[in-house]
Amino acid sequence: MKKILVTNDDGFDSKGLLALVEALKPLGHVTVVAPTTEKSACGHSLTLTKPLRFVQVEEDFYKLDDGTPTDCIFLSLTKLFTEDNKPDIVISGINIGANMGEDITYSGTASAAMEAVLQDIPAIAVSQVYKNSGESIKEFGYTLAQESIVTLVKKIFEGNFPLPERKFLNVNIPPIPSDKCKGLKSTRLGNKHYGFHAEVHYNPRGMEYFWIGLPKLEWNSIAPEYDPFKYNSFAVNAGDQVYRLCKEVQKQFDAYNKESKQTKDFPPILGFQSIIDNTVSVSDTVDHLYKRLPKGDHTLVLFDINNHFSSNLLVKEKVSNTIQHLKENSGASNYQFDLISDMNSTDGTIQLIRNNKVAKDLSYTWPKSLFSLSHLAMPIPNTDPLYGDKNAAKSPGIKLGHLAMYGESSVLEISPSAILRQRWNPFHAYTKERVLEFLELQ
Repeated sequence: MKKILVTNDDGFDSKGLLALVEALKPLGHVTVVAPTTEKSACGHSLTLTKPLRFVQVEEDFYKLDDGTPTDCIFLSLTKLFTEDNKPDIVISGINIGANMGEDITYSGTASAAMEAVLQDIPAIAVSQVYKNSGESIKEFGYTLAQESIVTLVKKIFEGNFPLPERKFLNVNIPPIPSDKCKGLKSTRLGNKHYGFHAEVHYNPRGMEYFWIGLPKLEWNSIAPEYDPFKYNSFAVNAGDQVYRLCKEVQKQFDAYNKESKQTKDFPPILGFQSIIDNTVSVSDTVDHLYKRLPKGDHTLVLFDINNHFSSNLLVKEKVSNTIQHLKENSGASNYQFDLISDMNSTDGTIQLIRNNKVAKDLSYTWPKSLFSLSHLAMPIPNTDPLYGDKNAAKSPGIKLGHLAMYGESSVLEISPSAILRQRWNPFHAYTKERVLEFLELQ
């Protein structure tokens, strides 16, 4: 049975916490450790100046006497769990109120999830947005929050939701009825401006004291999305569908190898990839696709980095070691491995190196300013108006393929890393030629 650890920052008797526990019980064994009192805006704080005490409320339900949400997670992993018997997931919430933008730097709800991922445990922080001073919660309850968190936890437990290490999900539930929700969508944190507000009062002895009130908030900016290919602008459900499709294709490969290889012909596969790809690594492409393929006329075409550029020591040593390992260990009996590289050249000439043996010289060279391709660049020619080089047709808007601006990075709306990303493929003609040849159209 899966082990689920639950906490919050609104206190052990919060209706949001109790609604969360009720929703999670069918999914596994639920243990609750929550603060005795409300700890909103306590951030990622640990209590270091006084002892803390677990007080059992009922079976597998504890309040931590004057502890913070981070204390709850930290001490639970010491007292209630062991290194070999950690929770399978930590859920923090359901917080009463939104946690958006810079809210998460103050939020005890988010910080509890942060503490969990620092201890290598998947985690979700969930918050119920409300309006009209909480009247929307009275009207709609926590039904949508319960349904959403159950959906996410099931996907994580089943391996159908890719939750990276040391990253937690921060989920905000809109104040709408469950049947009006159109699904889940991922986004990035915005920027808020927090107005300063503190009430000044005087006690009966005339001593001045302050009471921090709710800050007036406004969004500084919602950054425009210049690049439609950027992954973090995709909806979660779209990414989830792609992930599930890939898993299903893998299952079909495995089933074919076991049951059908004698009776059905498997179509040939031709793939193109940069040897360094931070979105889908070459190792994943090989291990989860090409090594699963039955024997056939399959080819993986891998574009090396610009080795003449790397000779000036700007390329990270770790990246160089990874590339060398891939060159030495790629290729297998069930597919052909084509490396497009200038590693044997003194004048920058590109060669086709097939299964680690030079096959032929190609009439291509690396443009001097480029050090590698990216997955974004693979299907884009240099003539593309938006992503092409400086000689491409004029773009109606910003020109992403040939940006070379200089100055202080914080001035720009678009990030320096986005400007650096290669957008067009200098070997697009070769890629096209290989595809047409593969399809027997040339």
